[in-house]
Amino acid sequence: MKSSNYVVSLILVALLLLFGCSTNAGQEQNSNSISSVERIYNLDPQRTFIDQEIGDFHFINILTDKQIHFDDLNKDKVVIIQSFSNGCPACVRGIKEYNKLYDKYKDSLEILYMNINPDDKPEEIINIKETYNGRDWVWANYQGSLLPFYEQYGFKMNDMTFIVDKGGRIAYADSFSVPLERIENELRKLGV
Repeated sequence: MKSSNYVVSLILVALLLLFGCSTNAGQEQNSNSISSVERIYNLDPQRTFIDQEIGDFHFINILTDKQIHFDDLNKDKVVIIQSFSNGCPACVRGIKEYNKLYDKYKDSLEILYMNINPDDKPEEIINIKETYNGRDWVWANYQGSLLPFYEQYGFKMNDMTFIVDKGGRIAYADSFSVPLERIENELRKLGV
């Protein structure tokens, strides 16, 4: 798993170097230009999953110790699936950001915070949730029943995000941490 994280990190750094950083940070860009982040996003391999039906999979919610089927989460709500692991600083920031979204849209949004590290223990994940005041959305630790999902959709590193519409189709996908505003814009497109 570490080697795949390393390879993806190298690719993202190479893309940043290839496209360069914006020299007009904080200024409005020319309408014909596209930001470096947008260029990287447009090349993101996770985007190939957009418009695919996600299918059902099951897992244990470590807060309730109950098995959940994804279809049950996705019946009447849009679902954000976010990968994380213990010790990931961006994941901690993500908890704070997703708290804001969850508080604002909890009637039409569900969040599945999915651990991808087989070495993390459920107690550690619950501790992270409590330490950073994570809401009671669905928290799933790494588990065998999720392996087909991880493999099918390439969930191999932190900060991977899917947004699944109410019809069970992947409406948004990325492989890296993005600003809350981008996620919220995607939710608005889905009528959340």
